[in-house]
Amino acid sequence: RSGNGEVVRLEVDHVKSFRKIVEQYSIKTFNQALACKELWDINNGRTLCINCHKKTENYGWRAL
Repeated sequence: RSGNGEVVRLEVDHVKSFRKIVEQYSIKTFNQALACKELWDINNGRTLCINCHKKTENYGWRAL
């Protein structure tokens, strides 16, 4: 809840998009994805409220 008691919906934001990582490492298969450590690095994520998430440079279609 926010400071005024409102329910806050948190979303996961990938700092570096999955798509960029997949392209950088030329990942084509599931096994290649599993082997790519950067793809699964938890330090590449953060939680944001939906309004803050929408303001990021890689939200939704902007990540393409």
